Amino acid sequence: MVKHALGWLYPDTWKVTPTLHDHAGTDARGNPLPSTTRELPECLIAPGNGSDPADQSAVVEGIATLYSQEPLGLANRDVLTIPEGQYLAGRWLVDGRPGQWPLGDAVRLVRG
Repeated sequence: MVKHALGWLYPDTWKVTPTLHDHAGTDARGNPLPSTTRELPECLIAPGNGSDPADQSAVVEGIATLYSQEPLGLANRDVLTIPEGQYLAGRWLVDGRPGQWPLGDAVRLVRG
């Protein structure tokens, strides 16, 4: 796969640096272990469309797609935070498994 800088192809406002909050699981008694966080590489985020095939222009604020040029190691229900001041800032949940797009991975997000 050829790596391209996100550069001129996409508006700067759609470029984000999400933080992944990894779940560390539970201890022997079922208590949650402390989670870890890590900043992901620069990604693109785009608002989601409505689910009505006849009205694909309807933007849904609670759905987005995150695009990355490299595998991010995300799994269903992972928690991401888009920092304040960046496009679509807030807490998001990964919805399903990442898929392929021409320059890398794409994953659906829902507000969480």
